[in-house]
Amino acid sequence: MKLSLSRRLFGNCLASSFLVTSFSSFADEKSNQESIEHIQRSSSPFLLPPIEIADSSQNPVSLTHWRDKPFLLHLWATWCGPCRQELLEIDRVYYELGETANDIVPIACRSGDAEKIRGYYKQIGIKHLPVYTDQGGKIDRDLQKITNIPPAYPTTLIINSQFNVIAQHSEELLWSANGVRNALKNAAL
Repeated sequence: MKLSLSRRLFGNCLASSFLVTSFSSFADEKSNQESIEHIQRSSSPFLLPPIEIADSSQNPVSLTHWRDKPFLLHLWATWCGPCRQELLEIDRVYYELGETANDIVPIACRSGDAEKIRGYYKQIGIKHLPVYTDQGGKIDRDLQKITNIPPAYPTTLIINSQFNVIAQHSEELLWSANGVRNALKNAAL
């Protein structure tokens, strides 16, 4: 049985309306995300504990390696859906920043060793980010002791040159090279 012309038009309009609504909801969601440079400063900064992570060769590296200059600590996980798209943005920004990029420290939490993270990077198209891991979740436990906030991914922390966490954001962010430069400059104040 053939559908009448009005039914087909109604069906096409309904489908088009659904697509437009879905796309505009996605666009609104992206526009509502906070930019890295506008993360709200904490009213009570706290000292980052001297946590050890593993580098791409599984050698221990203390976060104190980045002491004496502001840096961004980005906690993410391979099993975190929102982390995937954000990592692609961070990878692009890391490349654009050149030497300043070393001020972004992405740490894969509870996601496996460096080999697994390298495989994940390859799978999703990450080309520039360094590999740092925290397999045992020590960062989560240490931060939760201090803040009483349960771990969430993705989480970005802005740390000043005195090793104080001055801002923390536990959701996706909009990343840009200028945004990172401004966030680091503001952290230096």
